[in-house]
Amino acid sequence: MIFLKKTFEYLFVLEKGRRFFILFMFSLPIGISAAFMTPTWAFSYWAANYTTGNFNFWDIWNFGANPMVFPIAGAIFLLMTVFFLSVQATIVARSMRVGVFKVNFIFSEFNDSFFPSISSVGLYAVIYLAYKVLTTLFLTLWQAVNSTIISFALSIFSLFLMFVGVCFMLGFVMLFLPLMTITGVRPQNALVASLNKCSKNITGLAFAVALPVLIVNVAGALIGLINIPRLSHMTDSILFSFLATYLFTLTMVSYYEIEQIKRTDYPREFYYKK
Repeated sequence: MIFLKKTFEYLFVLEKGRRFFILFMFSLPIGISAAFMTPTWAFSYWAANYTTGNFNFWDIWNFGANPMVFPIAGAIFLLMTVFFLSVQATIVARSMRVGVFKVNFIFSEFNDSFFPSISSVGLYAVIYLAYKVLTTLFLTLWQAVNSTIISFALSIFSLFLMFVGVCFMLGFVMLFLPLMTITGVRPQNALVASLNKCSKNITGLAFAVALPVLIVNVAGALIGLINIPRLSHMTDSILFSFLATYLFTLTMVSYYEIEQIKRTDYPREFYYKK
């Protein structure tokens, strides 16, 4: 719970939400592309009209949405994430280290954390693709069950199980990005160090990932039930942008909490209130 609390404190309490607004604006391109890559309205439509006997892997992969959208939106999503994650990594790491939250020349900020960002995005992409492939295989397998109710129950259970698994995987690699950004270690060393350091706090880290991700996806799925794709895309863009802002900040906050390093980004007013 401490990781969740400290992340929301960084975004909304310190400087009264100014940090969140700036980081959210940088996350908007990520959220918009993610909304096209994984539209929640498609999942809502799939769940509301669930049937058995469909063994088309790519159709299930996209929950019935246009199969050409995923690779195009996915490529744009990766490019947007690498660029804007680099910018945010520089800004947040500097704010925690020297106590000044500001944005300098955007391409300078991007250049400072480019290699940690591209390594992190590559790792996250592997985790996501593994999750997506395994989930789709399970959903395809349950299409062979004759009972629609049992098949749907097994599908939902598989989605939940894989969701828990990916949250724990993200928890184990939580320090991958900040270790490279702050300490400058190589990706392979950062991965090993993250696995070792996060294992002692894995339950708290997994919970800090799972709760916001679950809330965002459930909210998006409920909006998707209205069956207005444009409204769903707009909602998804906002929700996914918020989620990107939160998850990225969580990685930096977790690093300082796990390593027990003193942060210098707390304004004096915060201590006066305390």
